[in-house]
Order: sequence, then C-alpha cells, then structure tokens
Amino acid sequence: MTLAEMGHGDELVIADSNFPATSVADAAAAGKTTARLIRMDGHSGPAVLEAVLTLFPVDTYVPKPAVLMSRVEEDKTGPEPPIWSIYSRQLNAAEHRSVGIECIERFAFYARAKHAFCVIATGESAQYANIILKKGVIAPGKPQPVATPPSAAAAAPVVVSTGSTSGSGGGGGSGSAAAPAPTATAAPPNTAAAK
Repeated sequence: MTLAEMGHGDELVIADSNFPATSVADAAAAGKTTARLIRMDGHSGPAVLEAVLTLFPVDTYVPKPAVLMSRVEEDKTGPEPPIWSIYSRQLNAAEHRSVGIECIERFAFYARAKHAFCVIATGESAQYANIILKKGVIAPGKPQPVATPPSAAAAAPVVVSTGSTSGSGGGGGSGSAAAPAPTATAAPPNTAAAK
C-alpha cells in the first residue's frame, strides 16, 4: 500500500539494523513530515531492495536518484562497504541502465531521511547499508502498486507478503538467510487501480 501512495519524486529509505529508524520516523511524525516506519527486521537490505524495485521505478529526471550514507572518517581506511556494489548492481539490473548514486554525510542522511515518505527498517547487519531512493514515473502499461482502500485494509491487515526462497537472501552479511524474501504484488495495467 505504501508504494502505491507514493508519487514521482517521493523518497523512501531502506535502513540497516544500526539505523535509528524509529527515531527518524518519530521525529518526522512530530514535525508533521511524511516518514512512515515499516518494519522488515527479518530481511536483508538486498532482499528488500529487490522486492521494492519490482514495483518502484527509480527517477530518471535526476542524475543521482539513489543516496548512500558516507562513511565516517574513522571508517574510511579500508575498501568501500561491499553492500554498496550489491545495491548498485541491483539498481542497474532493475532499471536496465546505470543508476547514479551519491554519498552524503551521516547527519545529512539522517535529516533527509526524516523527509522521506517511508523508512523500511531491515535486519541488514552490514555497515553503511542504508539507501534512499527517489521514485520515478511508472511507464504506461507497467504493473502498478495497488492501494488498499481504508475499509478493505481493516478487514485485511496484511500489508507485506513474503515468499519462500533458498540461499543467502541477497548477501550483505545480514545473517537473515533463513528468512523468506519479501515479495510485492501489482495490479495488471488498465484496471481500476491503475491511473
């Protein structure tokens, strides 16, 4: 439902297990911004990103529609976090293009996250596995996320469905290999749910 409510230019955060997701969402709510908290603690960052990208086009009107949190100075001595290349490959594969990614300072990332449409808290244990995505335009004829009317939502409270998979669940050292991968559903194009 959340993806269906998002429009072009809205942003979402996929957060690792160290990210202050509840604090960011609470601060956003207190400031009457839009961040909502979605808990997916049993899933890795790459598994959640993969599911989101099935229904979430990344913006093509900005040069860098994906944002990572820069490493703090003390953590810059080694190579870049491996999860960054995993995310980059996933974005490029889903979008069939090279998706621009920028890194911003930690506290700037937190501030930007407070203005995101939603924060998805994952169980990802890799450091610096937080990513912000800017939503693009859904092309005509593509599946669109389905928003559940409020009356139907009360009768059917399940928002996220999961499917069973084997393997590591996307890597990234999350330790969540046993958890089923999240899946997303869409309405066929040209239905009442499509605009």
